[in-house]
Amino acid sequence: MGKQRVVVVEPEKEPYITLVGESYEAMGQIVKGEINMVYLGDGYCIFTNKQTQGLPYNRGVYGTFCLTKGKIVEEGSLVRGLTGIEANGILTLLEELYQRDLQNQDFLCVISNHK
Repeated sequence: MGKQRVVVVEPEKEPYITLVGESYEAMGQIVKGEINMVYLGDGYCIFTNKQTQGLPYNRGVYGTFCLTKGKIVEEGSLVRGLTGIEANGILTLLEELYQRDLQNQDFLCVISNHK
């Protein structure tokens, strides 16, 4: 199995780019539990922890999440990962939000509208 590039966003830490395996188990290790995939449009999706109880609020979701590109298809999900340019663009967007003191803004709304 190959690796895909994702942006990981942990509560109260700076987001970072990492390579992760293509399996659901690999994504589950990042979000520390059973995964939930949310399609954001324009090809972006996030993987979050399905169990939110007790997890800290983190930019519109609870707990650690990872952002990548992919889509949900009838057979499951097709995830392709981010290019280096896409991943760096997400990090830049997150830094801009931080500089504008919007780090607690709902990240899902912002990234869904980002082109």
